[in-house]
Amino acid sequence: MNKANATVKVGKAEFSNSGPLTLIAGPCQLESRQHAFDMAG
Repeated sequence: MNKANATVKVGKAEFSNSGPLTLIAGPCQLESRQHAFDMAG
């Protein structure tokens, strides 16, 4: 089975199933509404 290559661009970052493995990490949970706004910048 062949899958077409997919590329997703987020700002300057580019993620693709034909590129190297990329891990994205962040907070595992949101403690409060204020925490969500703090994480969003």
